[in-house]
Amino acid sequence: MGVGSGLAMQGKTTEAIELGKDLPEEDQLNYYTTVGTMALTGSLISGVTGQELEKDVFETIDRIPLAAARSKIAVQAIIMNQLSKSYSDEELESLKEYVSKEDMEDLEKELEKLESIPSIPFLGL
Repeated sequence: MGVGSGLAMQGKTTEAIELGKDLPEEDQLNYYTTVGTMALTGSLISGVTGQELEKDVFETIDRIPLAAARSKIAVQAIIMNQLSKSYSDEELESLKEYVSKEDMEDLEKELEKLESIPSIPFLGL
């Protein structure tokens, strides 16, 4: 999984996804979830550094072949947005369309936890 994660962090999501197709089916959910999350992390970092990566979050999610992995990646994107404020309300609603019913319950719990954390003005949070 290390190679796939590294590729995703570098914005080479297509290559990382292709590597996952050779994995046993029972390993694919974890692999694709990790690849998608690393792609999001790489994209977030690139926004800070000014580098451009090859895909946006929706292109990344759409390329992931497993619906369960797409759901988990969308959850991570929504949670990460609480810190980065990268997505508009419309984009957040679009991300929620990928989230399964089960994952939505977990997402709502995580968002409640994040909302209870006090803001830190000097960090822009």
